[in-house]
Amino acid sequence: MLRAVIDASVIVSWFFPDATNGVHDSILNNIDKIKIYVPSIFEYEFINILLNAEKRKRVDRPAVVEILEIVSQYPLVVESSTALSREIVKFFEMAQTHDLTAYDAAYLELALRLNLPLITYDKLLLNTAKKLKIKTSM
Repeated sequence: MLRAVIDASVIVSWFFPDATNGVHDSILNNIDKIKIYVPSIFEYEFINILLNAEKRKRVDRPAVVEILEIVSQYPLVVESSTALSREIVKFFEMAQTHDLTAYDAAYLELALRLNLPLITYDKLLLNTAKKLKIKTSM
């Protein structure tokens, strides 16, 4: 079974294909062969993206409910960050040094800690992962 840290930009793209170039669609096509790791903030981030999509009329409420039901069936492993409990200064410095949001730094921290590839469409996050020598494909 393949394992990777996959950020919300990729998972959202499976429902809003116009938002990306489809590079990571093969992950969805092989969803039964992968274990997806996400930081604990993923659920809030994903819901926020859907709330904004509904406000902008990209999606209606029944579609949001359907998307949430589908994603709840994905093989997601929600991991708590160790940063807040043990290494908050290091986590803060990683976000600050690379000009990342705390949310993006959470994906990096998880990929580093679990030694897993990070899959994202976020260019800054992708470039930072490469600088930190985090594998960015499976």
